[in-house]
Amino acid sequence: MYVVQKNSQTKEADVNVEVVEKPDISRSPQITDPAADWQTYQNKEFGFEIRYPADWLFNKENTSSYGPADFFEIIYAPMYKDSIPIRKSWIDVTIIPASNATGRPTFLKCMQILIVEGTKFCKFKEYFEDHIIITAEAERHGIFFTFRLVAEIKNYSYEEQIFDSIISSIRFTR
Repeated sequence: MYVVQKNSQTKEADVNVEVVEKPDISRSPQITDPAADWQTYQNKEFGFEIRYPADWLFNKENTSSYGPADFFEIIYAPMYKDSIPIRKSWIDVTIIPASNATGRPTFLKCMQILIVEGTKFCKFKEYFEDHIIITAEAERHGIFFTFRLVAEIKNYSYEEQIFDSIISSIRFTR
């Protein structure tokens, strides 16, 4: 690194050179990907995959009132009672042909745009007395994607960060 200072008395520039040793990166702590241990869900029919935290539960539902669709939940359940997970919050995901999608209610305005692989997801929030619902929706190649986080209102920031990371992890395969 070089530092140049101007001497105000002589109006000349004094050059002070500080030699900095090249850091030995082999001794540096390795930066790890916080999502390195996440699980991956793939859907070949609708052409996408997403990643989700390994400590969140994945629940695949095979029924849908939308006709051909994909519906699943990713559940954050940090506590158990009698070996049964107690839901703290969850993300439900519905993927359907756009022709079957009704879209979001008109009173909800897009609060934020999340762009994932060139696809714009509209993110909006609905506040209730004790919980919040955060939704991100997008349409891509005739497929309508809806991700919906349901969390306790008092402290939902962790879950929202995970939600945003899950949305950002989407990879389209067609």
